[in-house]
Amino acid sequence: MSNLLLAQIRKERERRVEVKGRIFVVRRPTDLEISEFNGRLDQRKLLERFILGWEGFVETDFIQNGTDESVPFDLELYHEWIEDHPELWQPLTAAIVAEYHEHKARSEEAVKN
Repeated sequence: MSNLLLAQIRKERERRVEVKGRIFVVRRPTDLEISEFNGRLDQRKLLERFILGWEGFVETDFIQNGTDESVPFDLELYHEWIEDHPELWQPLTAAIVAEYHEHKARSEEAVKN
């Protein structure tokens, strides 16, 4: 039972976001994780810790002579790839932070009611 609950809690933190025409699965940080940043959000840590997946990526997204074959998400591949795509850093981190703020606002509203 607790494993099922744990999986559900984690799944509820996930969202699909579109950034510059690409779909990513992000995880909303918890309050504790946000507090660990001590008021200074670290872009690299956000990109490393809170991206859980992607959709629609093919080999040619990674290598010039690749095919149109779908590439499943791989954390190590993602880390290597994202380092060469600074145009995605800010929008992705903004999406992660926005998910946190939206959750916080919903939680505070629920407490009021």
